[in-house]
This record gives sequence, structure tokens and C-alpha cells, in this order.
Amino acid sequence: MRWLRYGVLGLVAVLAVLAGVLGWGIGDYFNAGPLNQPTTVVIAKGDSIAQIAATLAAAGIIAHPRAFEAAANLTGAAPGLKAGEYEFPPGISPRFVIELLLSGRVVRHKLTVPEGLTSAEVVALLNAAPALEGRVEIPPPEGTLLPETYFYLWGERRQELIVRMTRAMDEALAKAWAARVPGLPLANSQQALILASIVEKETARKDERPRIAGVYIRRLRLGMRLQADPTLIYGLTQGGRVPLGHALGHADVIVDSPYNTYFFTGLPPTPIANPGVAAINAALDCAPWATAARLAVPVTFFGADFLVTFLVAFFADFLVAFLVAFRGRLEGSALRRSASSSQARSSEIVSGVSPSRSVALVSPSVT
Repeated sequence: MRWLRYGVLGLVAVLAVLAGVLGWGIGDYFNAGPLNQPTTVVIAKGDSIAQIAATLAAAGIIAHPRAFEAAANLTGAAPGLKAGEYEFPPGISPRFVIELLLSGRVVRHKLTVPEGLTSAEVVALLNAAPALEGRVEIPPPEGTLLPETYFYLWGERRQELIVRMTRAMDEALAKAWAARVPGLPLANSQQALILASIVEKETARKDERPRIAGVYIRRLRLGMRLQADPTLIYGLTQGGRVPLGHALGHADVIVDSPYNTYFFTGLPPTPIANPGVAAINAALDCAPWATAARLAVPVTFFGADFLVTFLVAFFADFLVAFLVAFRGRLEGSALRRSASSSQARSSEIVSGVSPSRSVALVSPSVT
């Protein structure tokens, strides 16, 4: 009977220990954890419950990884824990840690692309964004990325965001083109995108965009040169890859570049930036300003807006033509002087007379 009594006592002791462990485990499961500040942790895809517990313990989110592992297994939650990047608040209990990992409420990162950046600038912004994988080495064509705020998750590839930006631009441009006012001197949506990029670089003010777009639409209708500084700067800086280093001057407006709208008529060959939706809509819905011939600021001469616009553009074109002709004349004169000097030096070498001696010989007869 003694062994029975010892057995009962031993069983009671074991049960007491188990009860104590269970009570401690339940308390640990529901009580606040050791974390004292918000912490972001990445749970890798394919991690086991033991690896997840070790990761959380290393980050200071839980104090007892074995107890956490046991709780996840006993509650049946272990198979349903989702990978991703999670932000844990201070003092979060193991119970709510498990609930968070079951919910899949991962951190959403935000990338805002401002209007008017070149594609190279957008790529630089994207390559510097955190929590993304891969790099974009070659910028997409100019004007193909829609400036917008984009949300992404940890581990997404940067090229995937480029695809999203391109798709968003295609959709925005197609929608605006379908709703355009009739009679615009634009052959297709690509020309509308080019014009919108010029408007975007001209101003960031919403109220000015339709007016500026109307000025350029009117000039296109009349076959006038656009005379847009942003296109000229784009050409001079090779699409923003090199600094301009000086204010625009007369020498710049006679540069032979397809982006020099002071020199060539019509639109440049490509967009000069990535315009936003507002600039695209302004380029395709500027009828009130396109039908009233106006410049970048309202100009009226006894109501003859067209006359003022035409005269200003005429004199601007005349000035450019004059500068081109003047430069050619200067270069021609320089070449003729150089040729004369070379011929004179050749004659002197043949005769063996230096320039100073030649002057001395001629001087007496002159006097």
C-alpha cells in the first residue's frame, strides 16, 4: 500500500507541476510581451513555426519562443501563419502576435512619383525605394510612366512597379484621348502626350495648364513655332542627364536640335517628361483658350488677340533667323580671314621676306 500512496503523491506532484506550467503558459500567452517600441519584422516565406518563433524572439517581440511555438501548435494556428513584413506594436502579447500573423495584415509601403520627372529620374527614385528587389537599369521611354502614389509590399520587384506605372499611363492617356475636344491639331494620343509633357514642365499650377495648352494648340494650328523653353532645355541637357549650367541665351535658341522649338516648327519627337493626369486633360480639353489666340499671359489689342499673337511670333521667328544668318556670316568671315592669312604666310615663305621687312620696304615709297 505504501507504493500506492507514493504513486498517488507522485501523480499529484506531476499534476501540480503541469498545472503550474499550464497556468504560466496561459499567462504568458495573454500577457503583454517585452516589446517596448514599434518594430517591423519580416517573416520569410516557407519558415517553420520554430523559425518564426526564433525570429520573433530575436526581435524582442516575444520572450519565450518555445512557449509561443507550443501555443501556436495547440491552438492549430501554426499552419496558417502567413509570411510577409509585419509591424508589431509595443507590448503585444503572443496571442495577438499569432492573430496578426494569421490575418496577413502586412506593411504597405508608399512611393510617390511627382509630376514632371523624366523617366531617368523616376527610375532613380524607384531604385532608392526600400523593401524592393532588383534594379531597373534602363529607363523606359520618356512619358510612359504615370506620376502617382503607388503602394507595394516587401519583396516586390522594382520592374513590377514600372509595369504598373506604364499600365496606369496607358489607361489615363486612353481615357483622356477618348474624351478630347474635337478639332485639335493632334494626330494621335502620342502627340497629346508630348504636348502634355510640355505643359507639365511649363507650370505646376492647375489654373494655368489649360491656358498654356491653349497657346500651344493655337500655334500648332497656325503652323507657328512653339517656342517652348522646356523643350529647348531638354535637348541641351540631353534629357536631364547633364546640367545646363547657365541661363538660356541667344546662342541656345539657334542650336540645331529636334527639341529646339525656337528653330523647328511642330512638336518635338518625344515627350520631355512624364506628365500627370491634370496636364494630359489640360492638353486635350483647352478649347476656350485654344480658340482665343492668346500668349502665355492674356494680351488684347483692341480685341485683336490673333494679330498680337501673330506679330509677336513673326518678330520672334525673324530674330531667330537673323541670329542664324549673323552667325553664318561671322563664321564665313572668320574662314575668309583664315584663308587670306594662310595664303599670305605661304607667299612670304616663298619670297623669303618676313612681314616686318615687307612693311619696311613699302614704307618709303608711301612717304
